[in-house]
Amino acid sequence: MHRMKIERLSRIFRAVAHPKRIMIIKAMLKGFDTITKISDYTGLPYKTIERHILIMSHAGFIKQKRQGLTVYYSLNNDTAAEFHRAVLELIKRAK
Repeated sequence: MHRMKIERLSRIFRAVAHPKRIMIIKAMLKGFDTITKISDYTGLPYKTIERHILIMSHAGFIKQKRQGLTVYYSLNNDTAAEFHRAVLELIKRAK
């Protein structure tokens, strides 16, 4: 695997490798798309969600769209698919 690709995948893996980030991703998959909605669903404080979303955004795993004063968050499907393929490849090679 190309070194740059390995480094990119490493950033993505680190970005999602935290229990609170997994909770946030789960909330987003259920359609909760603002920090307030994610907070209501997960029970996590606003600032905690904001910090973890920032980390995942820097890795390209989450994208945002602003409408007026509201910021809507969603998973970056391209990055999520890349992550999924990498996990499947690791599982396949482990057999």
